Amino acid sequence: MIAAGEAYFLHSYHFADAVGVAATSSHGAIFSAAVAKDTIVGVQYHPEKSQAYGLATLERFLQWRP
Repeated sequence: MIAAGEAYFLHSYHFADAVGVAATSSHGAIFSAAVAKDTIVGVQYHPEKSQAYGLATLERFLQWRP
């Protein structure tokens, strides 16, 4: 569900020691961009503002059948 690409991050908040990291990003330091556990996935970026990459992420989420 999480693919490599560029996403829009609006703020500097991030998980310091996230469990279940599904994706990372870097901007000055590496940080958690997405977390996942079982059937729950959360992203730290704004897919709705991430252009084609964000739309593709949302499309994959809607097709996901865990």
